[in-house]
Amino acid sequence: MDYMLEKIQDCFRRERILFSRHARVEMEAEEFGVINEREVSEAVLHGRVIEDYPNDEPYPSCLI
Repeated sequence: MDYMLEKIQDCFRRERILFSRHARVEMEAEEFGVINEREVSEAVLHGRVIEDYPNDEPYPSCLI
């Protein structure tokens, strides 16, 4: 679990990220207000893994 978070954080630090169309729609539709890229970055860089989904398709994922 920690390995996945470290890889994701490394991508954010190196600014090698791409938000899918689905992610952008969800960020804009948040009921408590729009979530911007900076907020996502802060959550990833300072957060922790809450749940791990190793069998997600097409790639494993996690909730941070």
